[in-house]
Amino acid sequence: MLVVARPWSAAVSLSTCWFGPDHCFHETSDLTVCAYVYAAAALFALYIHVHRRSRLREHGRDSSLLPARRMRFFPLLLFLAFVSRLAWLLLHDVHAMQFRANATAPYEHVLVVFVHPNITIDLYPAAVVSWGKLSTLVYFSAFSLILQFWSDVLHDAAAASATHSHHHPSVSAKPASSSRRNNLLAIVNVWMYVLEVGQLLAKTFEWRVPPWVSNADGAVIAAFYGAMSIMLAIYALRLRLIFARGGADMTSSSAVSKTVATRVTIIGLLSSALFVVRSVLFFASPKDTLDHAYPWMYYAMPELVPGCAVLLFMRVKQPSAVHHRRKDSASPMALSLVTERVPFLTSEDVLSV
Repeated sequence: MLVVARPWSAAVSLSTCWFGPDHCFHETSDLTVCAYVYAAAALFALYIHVHRRSRLREHGRDSSLLPARRMRFFPLLLFLAFVSRLAWLLLHDVHAMQFRANATAPYEHVLVVFVHPNITIDLYPAAVVSWGKLSTLVYFSAFSLILQFWSDVLHDAAAASATHSHHHPSVSAKPASSSRRNNLLAIVNVWMYVLEVGQLLAKTFEWRVPPWVSNADGAVIAAFYGAMSIMLAIYALRLRLIFARGGADMTSSSAVSKTVATRVTIIGLLSSALFVVRSVLFFASPKDTLDHAYPWMYYAMPELVPGCAVLLFMRVKQPSAVHHRRKDSASPMALSLVTERVPFLTSEDVLSV
């Protein structure tokens, strides 16, 4: 069995006990330092979301770049995922919804028992574990948007190539294929939500389920993130080949196409590698160690590094003075061609991911 664990209290040097001696906030513990990093990442994601929404037409309803619309909520989803993980870390640090009989006794969950009807509610999964599951689900949905976006770009590139080659029968078959892939991604997201919510409800209401069901948290995360890592790698390599040949449109700038190819490769392979590592850790680690595992290895690195890498490439740069002069001298038809038909023509209009 593979376990990468570290006592979270090992790095504690300062603490503030606002909620009693058993619920102290440790300012320098691994959990809290990790929460600080998540807070910074959440602010960065919110900044990117607001900045892109105010600067790019792809967030508006007048945009004809339909594939780009899939990505407009990616920074917002990352913001929600990072805030949820931040709450989960802080609640773990203060031992929320837990108690112990004395200073040396282990922590136990707070239970609410109703005699009529006979229902027992475990408040720890409902108030603490739920934040961690919400973060995992929203983060998975965010990267599903990338997969759907890349699927649309692959479809458009194949359609453009078929049009230039005068293979019209193949063009008519492509939309159904792209639609099926996106529908499959949506179904996968729904099933992950169903499984995670079902596990949370079983733990909250202490339903009598087989042990392998209640202990399948790590296996579920490992399976879904492992599948996503494979799809990210496949799509990234296919997109790299397309952009290396000049982009999804034959009139696209070769320099911009190479830039997009590099960015797609970095995002795809980096995310795929870290998701594989996360899958192996969650699958090989015993269930009891997941709540006490080293947070940087199990959560921060596989979530913050890929997410922030995508956000960095989604930044909108200030147009240069040369570009302004070119736009002033360009004809209205040329400007329409750049912003609507050829999104990869200029660095300001490039769809980074």
